[in-house]
Amino acid sequence: SYMFKMFKKIIAYLYPLSPLQQGMFFHSMTEPESGIDIVQNVCTLHGALNGRAFCEAWQKVAARHTILRTAFAGKGAKGPAQVVYRQVAIPVVEQDWRELPQQKQEQQLADYLDANLHRSFDLAKPPLIRLALFRVADEQYTFVWSYHHILLDAWSAALVFREVFAIYQSLCDGTEPPLEKPRPYRDFIAWLHRQDMKKAEAFWRKCLSGITAPTKLTIERAAAPAGVKSGDFAEKSIELSEKTTAALKKLAGKNRVTLNTVMQGAWALLLAKYSGESEVVYGVTVSTRPAEVPGAESMVGLFINTLPARFHVPAEVPFFAWLQTVQKQQLELRQYDYSPLHLIQQWSEMPRGTAMFDSILLFENFPGGDANEKFAGVRISDSKVVEGATGFPLTVLGSPGKKLFLMLRYELTSYAHDSIARLLEHFATLLESIVASPDARVSELAILPESERQQMLVDWNATEMDYPYEHCFHRLFEQQAAATPDAIALSFDGQQLSYRELNSRANQLAHFLKKQKVGAETLVGLCLERSAEMVIGLLGILKAGAAYVPLDPAYPAERIRYVLEDANAPVLVTSESVASVQYSVFRDQAARSGGAGVQGRKGAGEPGQASSNQHPATSSQLVLLDRDWPEIAKESRANPKTTVQPENLAYAIYTSGSTGKPK
Repeated sequence: SYMFKMFKKIIAYLYPLSPLQQGMFFHSMTEPESGIDIVQNVCTLHGALNGRAFCEAWQKVAARHTILRTAFAGKGAKGPAQVVYRQVAIPVVEQDWRELPQQKQEQQLADYLDANLHRSFDLAKPPLIRLALFRVADEQYTFVWSYHHILLDAWSAALVFREVFAIYQSLCDGTEPPLEKPRPYRDFIAWLHRQDMKKAEAFWRKCLSGITAPTKLTIERAAAPAGVKSGDFAEKSIELSEKTTAALKKLAGKNRVTLNTVMQGAWALLLAKYSGESEVVYGVTVSTRPAEVPGAESMVGLFINTLPARFHVPAEVPFFAWLQTVQKQQLELRQYDYSPLHLIQQWSEMPRGTAMFDSILLFENFPGGDANEKFAGVRISDSKVVEGATGFPLTVLGSPGKKLFLMLRYELTSYAHDSIARLLEHFATLLESIVASPDARVSELAILPESERQQMLVDWNATEMDYPYEHCFHRLFEQQAAATPDAIALSFDGQQLSYRELNSRANQLAHFLKKQKVGAETLVGLCLERSAEMVIGLLGILKAGAAYVPLDPAYPAERIRYVLEDANAPVLVTSESVASVQYSVFRDQAARSGGAGVQGRKGAGEPGQASSNQHPATSSQLVLLDRDWPEIAKESRANPKTTVQPENLAYAIYTSGSTGKPK
């Protein structure tokens, strides 16, 4: 009884975690020193700041909102729980840096932020907040507010910050701040536990049917460079012009979609172009503030959830017409935005242990203040957020304003700096292309900036060169053989021929062919397996002044017969092994047709006993490079003289003939 009373004096409430809180809790437990889910808000305060009133304002805000007094216990039959303490003291570090030069101040701030980012919070001990106030000039301070993301989303953080300064104003003025009593975060948790998970399961099973792997950008780093370790992140950002931003907002309104939907569609399209897939899946971070809970918009806590978004990206549909479908899918998804990601993973067809997506898109649209707004004479400027790891390799952040802000936050073990820089530029170009061509179809929208298009389409294709058009190929080869006779010209299956050897053998074949009345405009069949002999045959035919007709030895006999007769080829360069196979094919065909003789064959015996050098199915004279080479080798090794010009035939290639006769 005594222990229970003491517990009640210290602890106000005990209740479960939201789905995203559960994920963050387990991440922090497994990687406590990684800086995962640590958020640092940094800004500059100008004016005569009352430090005592400023710190007191933070204590009063913590007293107003239960989530700021919450810790997280990992044990219990029902899993981890949120433990709300009745009172907490928020720690504040105050240092005077006015005597330090600006460069030293900047270095000390960078060192603090880095150390603070990797200084883990003990989730079991509240508060999960710490403050630092560095005085850099008489009336200028750098303020750092750090907290664990398990407490707050960006919307709630903005509400807290404005409340702090509203209370600070009242403390300085001696008045009461005009703030209503907030609704506690536990009301949202109670709403979560009333939702129908069976309906959610049915929705997600249908939504993700057929998806078995995450969509890859295809720019993933093969291996991380030295010094880069898991959990190291970097950021790259860009701002669109005011004109482009205003045009995007106007187009969104005209087409009855939100700017968030435009961003969703643009990122899906970019993923499709990078991955080559028409079906893409990526993560979206959504706000789960329920409209049916009164006062939900002003509640403070973690009201976001990360969910998979699946979109089919059609090529021929106008972009804004497609966005209507994207927005409809988003509205359907919002009905089940309370679903825990780990359960969605189980309901999907993704293999266990496989991440559902590699990138997440976060569109921040939360209440902010005028940059020049003052509270009791204190002005805020240069606000920025520095976050730790998120658990995803790539986070895409969009933030509206006069200029649309785009940022890519990427894990250094997964992506290289230059790849991310190019991706970000392509994203910005795509949004600009939407403005330039609002009626364009999805496939017509460009992602390449003009400089990159010029490089890819013009600069890299400037391959025009001057060649000696007055010489034929075999003459150019002869010049190379004279210049580098001992260099390796041909390698095949362990065999090597120098330029001298290849040129000499081709010359001997050319002289032999010329004795067979082969010359300019003569079509010579070439039927050999891929080999050194095939190249000798090809080059020898050209050197004889003729044109070659390539024939695959695997072709049906009927095709070879037809091509040689259609080309009127008087000579066929082949080998005894190829001719023997072809002969057996024709013999078998003749037997099936009633024992008719082999067409075109005159006095032929069995292979290896042939007394004639004619092809068994044609009237072409055979030159068998293997059997006839002793005779061919008696010819001159000198370059043959021909009268052919570059305008003469070099080769004739027949089409496949899959739907009829080859031609």
